[in-house]
Amino acid sequence: MSAASRAGSLPANLQGLWADGLNPPWSADYHININIQMNYWPAEVTALSELHDPFFRYIERLLPHAERTAKKAYGCRGAVAHYTTNPWGHTALDGRIVYGLWPDGLAWSALHFWERFDYTRNLGFLRDRAFPILKACAAFTLDYLVKHPRTGKLVSGPSNSPENTYIAPSGERGWIVMGAAMSQSMAFAILSRCEQAAALLGVEPELRARCREAIANLQRLEIGSDGRLKEWPEEFPEAEPGHRHISHLFGLHPGYEIDVDETPALAAAARKALDHRLAHGGGHTGWSAAWITLFWARLGEGERAWQFFEKLLRDSTESNLFDTHPSGGGPIFQIDGNFGGTAALAEMLLQSHAGRLRFLPALPKAWPSGRVRNLRARGGAGVDIEWKDGQAVSATLRPETTGTHRLIAPQGQRIARIEANGKSVAWKDEGVRLARGVVYRIAFQPAG
Repeated sequence: MSAASRAGSLPANLQGLWADGLNPPWSADYHININIQMNYWPAEVTALSELHDPFFRYIERLLPHAERTAKKAYGCRGAVAHYTTNPWGHTALDGRIVYGLWPDGLAWSALHFWERFDYTRNLGFLRDRAFPILKACAAFTLDYLVKHPRTGKLVSGPSNSPENTYIAPSGERGWIVMGAAMSQSMAFAILSRCEQAAALLGVEPELRARCREAIANLQRLEIGSDGRLKEWPEEFPEAEPGHRHISHLFGLHPGYEIDVDETPALAAAARKALDHRLAHGGGHTGWSAAWITLFWARLGEGERAWQFFEKLLRDSTESNLFDTHPSGGGPIFQIDGNFGGTAALAEMLLQSHAGRLRFLPALPKAWPSGRVRNLRARGGAGVDIEWKDGQAVSATLRPETTGTHRLIAPQGQRIARIEANGKSVAWKDEGVRLARGVVYRIAFQPAG
C-alpha cells in the first residue's frame, strides 16, 4: 500500500501499481462494488491512515460528475456512481444490467470517509471532507427510496445484488429487484452515518430529521423460511448458489447491522447463508476468500476464519505473494485479496465496531502465542495485545482522544485490572473513560 497509494497519486486500482502491459485485466480500473473498497480496508486499523488519502481525494474529484449523473440519469438530488469508474470521472450507467444497474458505489466509498473520522475522531475532517460526500449520497438515497406497495416499507431500486442472479418464476434468470438486501443495508448505513455526522457537527436539522424518518420506515434485513439471510426480497432460487459475491452479508462486514451480541438472530441467519454459499463452492477467488475470512472473524469463529485465510494463501497467492483471480486463461493478478487478507488478519485480533473494543475475538489455534503492536481502534486509540497458550495476557491502549470505550475480553476470560501511571483504574461493563495521552495497561485472567 505504501507503494501503490502515495500522497498526490491515484489510489490503488485492481492491480495496485503493478498493471502489466497495455491491456491489463479489466483495464486496471476502479471497481467500486467491492474491490477498491477492499484495497483500503486495512488502512485505518493497521495505522496507515495517510495512505487512505489518495482514495479520498479521488472520490472528491468524482463528486461533481456523480451529481450530474444523479440528476440526468435518475432525476434525483445528491450524487451517484455505479459498479466501476476511472481516473476521468466516469459515474454513468453502463454495461449489462446484471452488474451495471447498481447505484451504490459512491455511497459505499463515502462510508470510508466516516471510517477515517471514526478511527481518528478528527472533527475538522468530518466537517470539511466527510460530511459533504455523506450528505450528497444521503440526498440521492432519500430521493431513490420508494414505498413498497405491499409492505409500505421504503425500498431501494431498481437495483441488483452485485453481479449475482436468481431464477424467476418463469424459469428465466433475473437480476433486478426492489429492495435487494445489500441496497437496503447501504441505505441504512449512509443515512445513519449522515445523520450521526450532522448531529456531531450541529448542522442540517432538517436533513437529520429526514434521515431518521427514512430509517424508521426502511425495509430492514429479513430471514428466509430456511433460516438464511435473504439476498433478494423474495425467496428466489439462486442461479449460482456458490457465487463469489456475498453481498447480502454487507451488514456483517464492513457494515454493522449484524452483530453476534446485539442481533444474534441475524448473526445466525448470516452464518447459515454463508454455510450455504460455501457448500456450493463459494470463496473461489482471492478477494472472496479474504471477505469470507472477515465474515467468520466478525462471527467470532477463529478456526473458520483461519481456514479461509489459509485458503487465500494456498489457492490464491503466487510465490511472489501477489493475490490471484481465476480466469479461463489462468490466474490473473488482482491485489484486493492481498489487502483484504491483511484486514482480515487484523480483524481476527482486534475489533472495534458496534461500540465495543474486542480483544482477540477470533484467535485460531494456529496462533497459540504471539503479540501485535500498534493496531488502531475506532474512537482513536493505538492497541498492543500479547497472548500465550491461546489466552490473552495483556493489552496496552494509547488513546489519542478522550472518550468512553467498552472493553470486551476474549471468550472465556475477563479483565483482571486496568492501570495507568502506576495506579488502578476503575471500570464497568458499560465502559471505561480513557483520557487522551495516557497509557493504559490491561491484564486478563480466566473468567472462572
